[in-house]
Amino acid sequence: MAEDPENRSWIEAQWDAPPWIRAGISTRHGGYSQPPYDSLNLAYHVGDKPETVTLNRRYLKDLLDLPGEPLWLNQIHGNRIIEAGSSDNLDADGSFTDKPGLVCVIMAADCLPLLICDNSGTKIAAVHVGWRGYCAGIITMALEAFRPKFQELIVWIGPHIRQNNYEVGDDVYYSCINRHKEAGKYFTSSRKGHWYANLEMLARHELNFNDVNKIFSANQCTFDDESEFFSYRRQMLTGRMASMIWIEK
Repeated sequence: MAEDPENRSWIEAQWDAPPWIRAGISTRHGGYSQPPYDSLNLAYHVGDKPETVTLNRRYLKDLLDLPGEPLWLNQIHGNRIIEAGSSDNLDADGSFTDKPGLVCVIMAADCLPLLICDNSGTKIAAVHVGWRGYCAGIITMALEAFRPKFQELIVWIGPHIRQNNYEVGDDVYYSCINRHKEAGKYFTSSRKGHWYANLEMLARHELNFNDVNKIFSANQCTFDDESEFFSYRRQMLTGRMASMIWIEK
């Protein structure tokens, strides 16, 4: 498949980052994977054929003219953030760098992708935020890489599952309010012991708490938009999109 004349394989981030900062998210278009991974699945761990995932990754690298191979992490729903190129241990949910040409990337199929840069365009980060990572403080951990420039940061929130589709149990609700007591206002009761959680507002609250206020959002739901995005909640056996950020050489 792979041909994508309309370039639907990639959505560029719309934000106020300097022009030499490239960022965005892949869609499900333009790859080689067969259903239910059709077609631009970028994850090896979801049951797709490894050789097909390799082709998909190569296709996206060529499409975007990436300066190097992205730093593909082994995401663990924790709070470990690594400096790109500094460790052989890739068990992490985010990476950062100040080196042009290094591509930070996270994969998701409902979780919230958070891409960060400073307003001078000299440092970047990509962060994978699910409820477990949020409760473990991954957003604040990522911001530590930019200390003390929190007020100078620019953030892009990529497509993720929106509140009306993200029903969780009491365990998630209480874990989040244990992180921030104000987090309760970002949940709406759905039925006894269940809530609709607003991942974006949870992330925004954590960012604002750390004096980060320049936040942009794709305002797209991975669950609702089946034609563009994979969604684990919609279809458990599915692919993964990649959210990437890099400093052009």
